[in-house]
Amino acid sequence: MFFNYKKYKYFYTADFETSTEAWRLEKARVWLWDICGYSISRKQYEHKNGTTIDTFMDVISKTHNCLFSFHNLGYDGIYILDWLLNNDFKFTKIDKLKNKEFTTIITPQGLHYAYQIKFENGNIVTINDSLKHNSQSVKRLAETYNLDIKKGDIDYDQFRPLNYEPTPEELDYIHNDTEIVYKVLEEDIKHGFTRFTESGNSRFFLKKTIKDYKNLLPELDDYEDNFVRRAYRGGFTYLNPKNFNKDLGKMISLDINSMYPAQMLHMPMPIGHGDFREGCALDDVLSGDCYIQHLYASFKLKPNKIPMISKRGFNCFSTKDLYLYDSEFKTIELWLTKPDLELFFECYDVYNIEWINYVVYSSIKGIELKPEDIVDMTHDEIIEKDGKGSLFYDYIYPNRYEKEHSTGGKRDRAKKLQNIAYGTQATSKNGELYEPYLKDNKVSFKKYNGTPRKGGYIPISCFITAWSRYFLIKCILNNIERFVYCDTDSLYLLGHETPNLPIHNSLYGYFKIEHYIERAKFLGSKRYMYYGREPNKENKLCISCCGAPPSVVSQMNFDNFVPYDKEKGCGEFKGKITSHIISGGKHLIETTYRLIC
Repeated sequence: MFFNYKKYKYFYTADFETSTEAWRLEKARVWLWDICGYSISRKQYEHKNGTTIDTFMDVISKTHNCLFSFHNLGYDGIYILDWLLNNDFKFTKIDKLKNKEFTTIITPQGLHYAYQIKFENGNIVTINDSLKHNSQSVKRLAETYNLDIKKGDIDYDQFRPLNYEPTPEELDYIHNDTEIVYKVLEEDIKHGFTRFTESGNSRFFLKKTIKDYKNLLPELDDYEDNFVRRAYRGGFTYLNPKNFNKDLGKMISLDINSMYPAQMLHMPMPIGHGDFREGCALDDVLSGDCYIQHLYASFKLKPNKIPMISKRGFNCFSTKDLYLYDSEFKTIELWLTKPDLELFFECYDVYNIEWINYVVYSSIKGIELKPEDIVDMTHDEIIEKDGKGSLFYDYIYPNRYEKEHSTGGKRDRAKKLQNIAYGTQATSKNGELYEPYLKDNKVSFKKYNGTPRKGGYIPISCFITAWSRYFLIKCILNNIERFVYCDTDSLYLLGHETPNLPIHNSLYGYFKIEHYIERAKFLGSKRYMYYGREPNKENKLCISCCGAPPSVVSQMNFDNFVPYDKEKGCGEFKGKITSHIISGGKHLIETTYRLIC
């Protein structure tokens, strides 16, 4: 299987319209499908349609070395897997397929990346998920890329009997869906974005721009990879407990300009293989800026400080909070980067320390421009000079320039390449995958160990996120009396007064004022609402509620935005859509959304 659009003879986009739970069927079915391609000879987009999964599979079986992209293979793909397993196709874990065999790349997290099928006639077809290539919805893609067609709407729950004849409106609807995705893929591929995934494209461009890539970001052995990976954490999200579920008044919200790219440009980044040493890195004058310490310790949060030790991986503590306030007299094993270790001692009283070992990396950092440095500089001069000398300068500079001087798809691609580069290096070497099979006449999955992957250079991801947390938490501590909530690159503080923070509208790594807030309520991580305005604009209600679709968010207000309580009958909303696998494929069902905090 090739993971590059350019490796296939032709590529097409495809989509299914399917039955829903409202139809009350025992077996799910496809009532309309569409395949979109481009005819070079006719110079036009062309569509092929049908009304059963059988006719779809028949059409693609007559192609060879072609790629079909679905925008959400995790849904439509279940219909394909169900058809294969019910038509005597055999799953195999190897790439060299025999007739009537197929293989898949499905992760234990349920992410469907690609399938490959060899039909009875010997033709081989690959199916992938274009949502992994561009993670925006079809509606959003049309808007972002300024396309001349838009996503429409139909009544999904309307029952369509067997042999139903789709209306012209329904055909237009599905044609738009596949054509929007095709046009976006077409433009992305034209600009070199030929890999299947966003991270794959980022890694491709990164390798082209970092000289001596293999030596600077080498493949690590399992011991070193596992050691560093234990210190890897994502963004920092935290609600000050004293502000939980309170009706708050005037506040200010701020965002960090391009937080991850800023760390990549300005902070020390590890390179090469690490040097393992015994004992305590703090006693080593040559330990430098990039080391990871392995230790045992007990600890308790200091007054007016922020808990920053994640509970992830510790089964001996309750899961109510995201972070540990107290080790409860237990001695905990920790792997901490240099910035995390500094925060650890600043925020906790630490005792019973046992230093085990640490790994040290050489590092590279770039020039950081400050407001006083740019007084006489043009915007383009700032972009050109900021971060020079860093490992990522040649990667970020052209994308930063493109982002500032483009609109539509060009700007979107440039912004994404900057922001997702850190994650490409966090790719695990673990080859664990899911195998589809039939159980109780429907598609089920079981784990198996696939071929181990090459993996990314995890020290880079580890330190990009660590320096980001360090900066954010340090800023919180400098404004602790006003602190309400933070989420990765954003900060919410009481009052409208300008806070004690590095603020600049465009410099990477500085805060920018996003909203002046008049009223707000916070219930937890990614669960909050506020009424406020951007500078020089009108007030409006803003709601962030993890897992809640727009149909649920539209029901929320300051009165009903409260923690879920079954006895009181509050904090629950109708309209959440979820899916479940049944015989034949997958159905969307309406359920309730609960504000569980």
